[in-house]
Amino acid sequence: MNVDELQLHLSNLAQLLENAGGKKVAGELNELCQRLQPYRTKKLKELLDLIDKAEEIVRTGTPPAKARKSGGKTAVDPLVVESLCNQIVDLYHRAKEPETTREQIEAAFGELARLNLTVAALQALAKRIDIGRKLQKKDAVETIMRAVLERKGTVQRVQV
Repeated sequence: MNVDELQLHLSNLAQLLENAGGKKVAGELNELCQRLQPYRTKKLKELLDLIDKAEEIVRTGTPPAKARKSGGKTAVDPLVVESLCNQIVDLYHRAKEPETTREQIEAAFGELARLNLTVAALQALAKRIDIGRKLQKKDAVETIMRAVLERKGTVQRVQV
């Protein structure tokens, strides 16, 4: 079973619950369906493995140790990278919400900096949060974080 099939079933359940008067639960299921969208082509097992890895990072504060390659660099798990990039895009979109804190943003970008992604991966992330210009490797993480924080700061200034 793929995640897109799960989304379909959850969406149908949400509709049933909403019709029965369970709007709050239906809304939560619909939000879950939306958050699963980036993973729609994955098998459920892959998604569960990704959730396990994310939970490990939350619990310990660091990603699980990776086996070293002969070149001396550690391999970065594409699922971890994808999850973190999705988290950063989500933080960007939720930056206007008061529940999204500067600490959450800084923690996510601390993880991103530790992954030492390629310029291409950082460019792809920047593009997902509407940064169209080319970034240099040395300042890419900082530039992307500044965009998220500026979005957060703009909202805070408007609310004051």
